[in-house]
Amino acid sequence: MTQDTLNSYEQQTQYGTDVHDYMESIIKGVSKEFKLDGGQFRGKAERFIRETIDKHTINGKKPEVFSEYAIQSKELDRELIKATGDKFKTLHGRMDLLIIDSAGKAHIYDFKVSKREVGDWDITENYVINKGGY
Repeated sequence: MTQDTLNSYEQQTQYGTDVHDYMESIIKGVSKEFKLDGGQFRGKAERFIRETIDKHTINGKKPEVFSEYAIQSKELDRELIKATGDKFKTLHGRMDLLIIDSAGKAHIYDFKVSKREVGDWDITENYVINKGGY
């Protein structure tokens, strides 16, 4: 890997981390400055979070909202340790945004920063939380 490639990767990684942190601050209602643009991203991100929460409001009842919700599968941890000879100990992750509506249905959002477009899609309706995974 060349130094230019490494620097580019590190910059992209840092940008992704900054976007993630900013989205989390919006979800938690914490005022945080986002310095990486002229304010366009900030307004759109705040509107996206507000509209996403509103979309899952049923009969005026706001959903439960969780940011950076940690998940871990103890069952899969045991299998991972067996399979890797103790090299890896856990299989875990974080949901960037978990919304549970008043009907008990979970809606999971995982934010990614990418150079490529992924299209306009909403597949949150298809996820079901089962045994600590999604």
